Amino acid sequence: MELRHPDSTRSARSELLPFPDVRGARVSGPNCDLDIVIPLYNEQAIAPQLHQRVVAACRALSLSWRIIYVDDGSSDDTVPLLKKLARENPLDRIEILSLKRNFGQPAAILAGMRHADAAALVLMDGDLQDPPELIPQLVAEWQAGHEVVIPQRPQRKESSRLRGFAFHSFHRLFRQLSDLPIPENCGTFCLLSRAVATAIVDLPECHRFFPGLRAWVGGTPKLLSYQRPARAAGEPKQTLSRLLRYAGDGILGFSRKPALLLLQLGLGLLAISSGLGCAALGFWLSGWASFAAVTGIACGFLMVAGLQLASCGFLGDLLLRIQEQAKQRPPYLLAEHFRNDLPAAAAHPSPQKTAA
Repeated sequence: MELRHPDSTRSARSELLPFPDVRGARVSGPNCDLDIVIPLYNEQAIAPQLHQRVVAACRALSLSWRIIYVDDGSSDDTVPLLKKLARENPLDRIEILSLKRNFGQPAAILAGMRHADAAALVLMDGDLQDPPELIPQLVAEWQAGHEVVIPQRPQRKESSRLRGFAFHSFHRLFRQLSDLPIPENCGTFCLLSRAVATAIVDLPECHRFFPGLRAWVGGTPKLLSYQRPARAAGEPKQTLSRLLRYAGDGILGFSRKPALLLLQLGLGLLAISSGLGCAALGFWLSGWASFAAVTGIACGFLMVAGLQLASCGFLGDLLLRIQEQAKQRPPYLLAEHFRNDLPAAAAHPSPQKTAA
């Protein structure tokens, strides 16, 4: 059965067409059965072990496969080390996409997904908290007919209690606010059919919260429970500011509840202010005029001022997001595309292909 290039499905953005059944088929040319997309940023301490374990998991499959590493502007030796590992194994299909600078994990994920053209795609983090040994199980579920397969962790191990508390709090808050049924304690680690992956890539959004996009596109996922280990080495590369921005992408991009909560809070504060005014009037009639006036005015002013500031901050963030979306800047720029089955001179992209 012939595989279609993903561009052939991109003319109909609003419709998710079923992908032809190619599970287990061996293919030739640029396509393969399975692409493994792994975004990386300054992971030279983990790269050798990561590569070894991913390759071992892929070799256990009876499918053709390819590993796509996406380097998000690393400043260490992550890319040279990956190239060395790829050249030492010329029979394995290894590709490295190097971005011009650090654009953030959502952009790196998008770059890898745009480049993938296999019948199925596995997306995983490069810190080995997503065990590569689960890949055969994900593929088995895909071959059984599931288009979206997501490993679900009962709990996550973090480098600090504060970080773990922040993640746990965000997931609980997001579950309450989200308008979509997004599974709890599920990260980017998943397997997607080609149709679902193409539909996600085709979405024109600037702020890409991947779990939300995955839930919006793909129907009911198949969940697999697993124990998520700690990082194999090094420290988490996501800073607090980036995690907060990513959380904002999820909450503001997939929920109307914050705006509704602000509206309800505003109405509640108006009711409280009215009550305070009535109470102040009662105190004044009882002879406590000065105390009643000062207390009532101060409480009412602080409540209304707090509501106004919160509302302005919320609306300001929404306006900034609309501005960034209207700019239509590319989410990333590609500096180099390395393939271990090409000569070194051919591994660099032509100038017109550097902009994604």
